Amino acid sequence: MNRSIFRTTQIVLVVCVAVAGVFAQRSVPAADKYKISAKAGLINYSEGLTSVTRLNGTTSSLIIGDQLSAGDRAITSAGGMAEVLLNPGSYLRLGSESEFSFRVTSLDDLRLDVRRGSAILEVFASNQFRVTAYTPKSRVTIVNTGVYRIDVASDGTGTLSVIEGKAIVGERNVALIKEGKTGTLDGGVVTIGKFDKGKRDTLASWSRTRSKDLAKMASAFNARNTRPLIMDSLIDSYTSGLWGRSRTSGLWVYDPISKQCLFMPFYPNWTTPYGYGYNNCTCYYYLPPTIITVLPPTRLDGRKELPSDFEAGGGSGGGGYNGARQGDSVISRPVDTGARSAPVYSPPPPPVQNGAKDRP
Repeated sequence: MNRSIFRTTQIVLVVCVAVAGVFAQRSVPAADKYKISAKAGLINYSEGLTSVTRLNGTTSSLIIGDQLSAGDRAITSAGGMAEVLLNPGSYLRLGSESEFSFRVTSLDDLRLDVRRGSAILEVFASNQFRVTAYTPKSRVTIVNTGVYRIDVASDGTGTLSVIEGKAIVGERNVALIKEGKTGTLDGGVVTIGKFDKGKRDTLASWSRTRSKDLAKMASAFNARNTRPLIMDSLIDSYTSGLWGRSRTSGLWVYDPISKQCLFMPFYPNWTTPYGYGYNNCTCYYYLPPTIITVLPPTRLDGRKELPSDFEAGGGSGGGGYNGARQGDSVISRPVDTGARSAPVYSPPPPPVQNGAKDRP
């Protein structure tokens, strides 16, 4: 497509690097369409009363397009909610009357604090990407793709509820918390309980709806009238070096109409951790064979790598290739020598269908 024609169109796609996949711009001019960052923290959505207190002490309203840095505190008042981008395809959704901040925003070592209130994390996890979340009295390490809720009581006690996936609670005395279970750490002892996954409050319902809506919006990119524009953007961003070389599951694609980042996976038949299908991927766009793909992360197709440490099977957690599952044994993570081959891009064969469907 002629570049001058592309620059005059009203739809400008910004493809973020797969390592970071975040933007610091609230509007993206056609002449300056590729904006990337090596850190997590873009505000993808907000509603109600939300604010940010920066590390330098200044406070302002928190709106779509704002970028959080390490030490910045995102705060919601009654009725307020916010969605923050993590690695491509992963989100943190902050509930009403809550507060969180990042300790480290690098995707090599993403760490955050849920200081009070509630947050839901919808995460694609792998050996190369894990999220560590701290509460005033505990630590949570997310090791599986899934959906996780963290609630902090008024006394600082934190409770993890695993909606989908598996996570570890604690530091010295640790416990593996599986789907449908809760883990509460107080005084160095982890207490494991159960919760009703079907009982949802405002935050839980909103998070699920956002996952469904974002998947639908990403699928709409596959429309015939936008395919040439997206293909051009994918090629331009790759040749500009914006895809990176990290082993992630896809790219953030910025939609200037909704002013939100949408996830585009590298492979077909992809679902969100909630189980909603994307019906779109980079392999649909007939990219040149010279484009080198980034390999998918652990567990998302079940064939690329061994499971990560602490994974005792995949009986929970959607996401990836139609929610593909692993076996029930614990397998140690292979040693990363740092040497990886770089295969030439070609659309991979679709995985074997296992009957998984979008969840209501």
